[in-house]
Amino acid sequence: MNESGTKSNGVKMSEYQRYWVELLKDKIKRIDNFPKQGIKFFDWLPILANWQNFGSLISALANQIEKFETKPDVLVAVEARGFLLAAPLALRMGKNVIVARRPNKLPGSIIIRTQKTEYGQDELAIQRGYVTHKNALVIDDVIATGGTYECVKELIEADHGECIGLIGILELPYCQTNPIENCHTIFKAETPDSKLKINENKHT
Repeated sequence: MNESGTKSNGVKMSEYQRYWVELLKDKIKRIDNFPKQGIKFFDWLPILANWQNFGSLISALANQIEKFETKPDVLVAVEARGFLLAAPLALRMGKNVIVARRPNKLPGSIIIRTQKTEYGQDELAIQRGYVTHKNALVIDDVIATGGTYECVKELIEADHGECIGLIGILELPYCQTNPIENCHTIFKAETPDSKLKINENKHT
């Protein structure tokens, strides 16, 4: 049992995997006062500029999915950078994928909920019927307050699906009032100014 209370299958990184994860860590840039004053933004997009680095990132995220005792039927990609992660993960792992995005971007019958983030308040939606009676795993990039995850979890449950948890690249525990359960990330930053660390507790 890990610190989030979820059971783990005991998968650990090999030395080869750790080598590549360490390389990825150095590609993530910290940008001050973006997208608004007082916010420290972690920019992982430089990883995409090299296909081998991007492949290593997807492999590391796939390793996070293996941590879950309950396997997902569908991946729910959060607008917008979650789209970049969920699509290759779905192909690699043979999973379905749907998107959670702003209501005016989705046609047909949709479910809408409000999200609260460090930037303010907004709405997200999913198309109805794609997670019904399925185990769904949320895919996002940087996990800060957990407000987006709670919103997407509500969307999944409103469509009669089961949300099994969340994976991402980076977790910022200092933004959270309470720890996020069933959350697995590759890296974490304990404070706004601390160095990124491999999220050891999420890898064992």
